[in-house]
Amino acid sequence: MILAKRLIFSVLATAMVASPVLPFGTAAQTEIKPAKSCATPQQDVQLGQQAAAQAEKQFEVLRDQRTQDYIRRLGERLARSAPSSPFQFSFKVLNVAEIKAFALPGGPTYVNRGTIEAAKNEAELAGVMAHEISHVILRHGTANVCRAQKAQGWASVLGAVLGNSAWGQLAQLGTQIGAGSILLRNSREA
Repeated sequence: MILAKRLIFSVLATAMVASPVLPFGTAAQTEIKPAKSCATPQQDVQLGQQAAAQAEKQFEVLRDQRTQDYIRRLGERLARSAPSSPFQFSFKVLNVAEIKAFALPGGPTYVNRGTIEAAKNEAELAGVMAHEISHVILRHGTANVCRAQKAQGWASVLGAVLGNSAWGQLAQLGTQIGAGSILLRNSREA
């Protein structure tokens, strides 16, 4: 077992040393393409601010200023390293034991206390926060809202065509379930 671990380590170490390291900003970087959204970036910001106000009414913001400052500084470092974006990020810790983090359109980003407590090191925490920052930059939140609005529109059209009959209600329900699975799939792909 120890020999196998040493062999794996030496193969990985050799691969790391032998592989070229490219600095940020080189042509090897993947081009960032935000999701199609029916909203403008300014509308993303407005929607995010409204949702942030609701989130802070629903969940208690952690009152530990040292932890808040740490998460804010870490988030700001990550946001500076991210591809350029029209959004100004903010970072807050919620006093919630659940392991979760989320970002709202336009930049408000939240990390639950449980996520911080579960992280084994700063790299794990930074990975979670960078993931959330990418959702904002790629505009996944408003893109999902737009897809949901479009799906609701189709459900309304089908309901109007088929009337208030059982068939009309089934068509609306089927469209809503289908839209939900599309949104879930797109969320997983994102």
